[in-house]
Amino acid sequence: MTIETPVRLGRPADRTPDRTPDRHADRYRRLRERKIAETRRKNELYGARDEDDYNTHIPPADYRWVNRANHPDGLFYGFEG
Repeated sequence: MTIETPVRLGRPADRTPDRTPDRHADRYRRLRERKIAETRRKNELYGARDEDDYNTHIPPADYRWVNRANHPDGLFYGFEG
């Protein structure tokens, strides 16, 4: 009867220090932390929502939006407003 050694996933024993172990997991962790921080900031600015944020972005503090009417009723429509 043969006993097989279980295969360990993750960090191989022969990994050298110059090769960054788990770099994908580390990158994923940083991206997730940044996304959570951004979502918290959106909740502070816009209030909590019980739905998706539809890819909204927090504009820079000095950003200003000025609507230009492109219709006789004084409103704007489409991307030209």
